[in-house]
Amino acid sequence: TQEGKTIISNTFVNIEQIGPDEIKMVEEALDRFLDKTQRTSSGRAAQARDSAIKSDVGQLATALQAYYTTSGNGKYPVSLNELITSGDLRMIPTTPSGETYGYLRCDNGAEVAVFAKLEETNTYWVWSSASGKALDIKSSTPPSTTCVYGL
Repeated sequence: TQEGKTIISNTFVNIEQIGPDEIKMVEEALDRFLDKTQRTSSGRAAQARDSAIKSDVGQLATALQAYYTTSGNGKYPVSLNELITSGDLRMIPTTPSGETYGYLRCDNGAEVAVFAKLEETNTYWVWSSASGKALDIKSSTPPSTTCVYGL
């Protein structure tokens, strides 16, 4: 009374223990796979932390520009904390590792730079008021004497 095809199958599985050489090869393959998975995962985590740094530097840059045009009357603040006092920020962000962002004030407040070290490249991400741009300066040394980057 049944229409259509009927498939009947018998499957037999024979389980045998593999030899010590094969066990070692399987263990090494699993180790390589798990190590690669962990490296990929930690790489993505580093990228996420670096993205947070770039976003925070952008937020600080926006607040600094607002301060410059309003509260600062054409000058940047002496410290980032003045951005809270002026109401341009509610709080000063910290890097994902809990460090403060670097701040360099140049030319008697006419120029500034905000920066933090990127995890993936071990170099500094810097926003400069002179250029109005943020970029990786390809240096493992933080800015210390100039606020001019990206021109």
